[in-house]
Amino acid sequence: MTQGFLLFSYNNEQFNYGKMALWSARRIRQYLNKPTSLVTDRSTIRSLDETLPSWKNDFDQIIEVESLTKQKRILRDQSQTFHNVNRIMSWDLTPYDETVVIDTDVVIQTDQLNKLWNNSQDLIVCDKSASIFEEQIREFEFINEASIKFFWATVFYFRKTEQSGVFFDYCKWVKENYSWNRKLFAIPNPLIRNDYIWSIALHQLGGQTGVHWAQTIPWTLPFSTA
Repeated sequence: MTQGFLLFSYNNEQFNYGKMALWSARRIRQYLNKPTSLVTDRSTIRSLDETLPSWKNDFDQIIEVESLTKQKRILRDQSQTFHNVNRIMSWDLTPYDETVVIDTDVVIQTDQLNKLWNNSQDLIVCDKSASIFEEQIREFEFINEASIKFFWATVFYFRKTEQSGVFFDYCKWVKENYSWNRKLFAIPNPLIRNDYIWSIALHQLGGQTGVHWAQTIPWTLPFSTA
C-alpha cells in the first residue's frame, strides 16, 4: 500500500504558494518521513524553476493541473486571485492508495499525522478546532446559526476506494451547483470554499452531524485568523 501527502498550490498576485508547498514538503519529510506530491499549475512551476532550480527533488510527483475556479477576494485591502477548488479532485489525482491532504500553511511540528495511516476508514475529516488566541468563532462550528455543521477541508485522510470516491463525486456536484446549494444552506460568504463544499457533502451523505458517513480526526485543529 502506497502512502503519501498531497498538496495543492497555486501562486497569485500576493503570495508565493509554491514556496509554501516546498517548505511543507520538507517538513513532512523531516517529521513524518513520507513522500509528498504537488498539484499545481504551469505558472507556479515556472516561478519555482526560475528561483529554486532543484525544487522538484523535494517532491515525489508534480501533477500539473490548471485551476478549476478563479475567484477574486480582498485581503489586507488588496485584490487577489483565489485558487481553492481543485481539492475536490484529490481522489482522481492522488498517486497513493492512502492519502493525507493538508493546506500548505499548516505548520507541521510533530509526527501526529502519521496516526492516520493504515486506517480501516475510507474517509477521515476534521470537525474540531480551536483558536490559538482563544477566539470564539461560531462560523467554524456551524456555517451559520440556522444551518449545518462546519467541517474543515484543511486536513483530511482517505483511502482510494469506491466509498471515498462517492464523497468526492458528491463534492463535484456541490461545486457545480454551488449557487443553489449556497441559497439552500444559507451560506453567507459568496466565495466558494472547500470547507463549505465538505460541509454540504458530509451533511447530505451522513445526516446533520456528518459523522455517520465519515469518521472524524480524533484531535483538535489549532488555527489562527491573524
